[in-house]
Amino acid sequence: MDFGLNGNIFPESPNAKPKQMPALDVNLYVSLEELALGATKKVKVVRQVVTDDRKGVRPEETIFTVEVRPGWKEGTKLTFPAAGDEGLDAQPGDVVFTIREKPHPHFVRRKNDLVYTATISLLQALVGTILSITTLDGRVLSIPVTEIVSPGTVKIVPGEGMPFAKNPEVKGNLLIEFIVNYPTSLTLKQKEQLETILPK
Repeated sequence: MDFGLNGNIFPESPNAKPKQMPALDVNLYVSLEELALGATKKVKVVRQVVTDDRKGVRPEETIFTVEVRPGWKEGTKLTFPAAGDEGLDAQPGDVVFTIREKPHPHFVRRKNDLVYTATISLLQALVGTILSITTLDGRVLSIPVTEIVSPGTVKIVPGEGMPFAKNPEVKGNLLIEFIVNYPTSLTLKQKEQLETILPK
């Protein structure tokens, strides 16, 4: 019994669609600033291309231009169809870029909100303070903290988070969480003064 070249009982139809080479998956690492403002990234990718004599393949470096749009999130994929590896008997594969978010020294992203952790003293937690926070676009916000900061306190600054990908004019919130530095020791006199000031 003749199974044909592909091992099937019936040979493939001459109109069958040629197989496609596997996609090239590339991680694209971007900063929070680039995800907030948008950016143009030039990425070098090594792909396999068919030689001129069509007897084999060889590696070739290709530069791709990726337009990162404001509001994109970790895991967002951008596909360049048929721009990847070539094969002798197959259609070229795709190149798929996957957005990977770089860690930021001051902010953590939660969906479209930004979380900022402020370290303040016990005195500031009780009597208030003003926080200076530099945003991802370089502005400096002066945030007054007038309420008493207790464990779990979160201060919300509307509209200072990440833009929404579908509508970059709309932004999430800035969430300020607090770490309160307590004194490591108090003198007897300080303790007596606190007892006269603070409610028991």
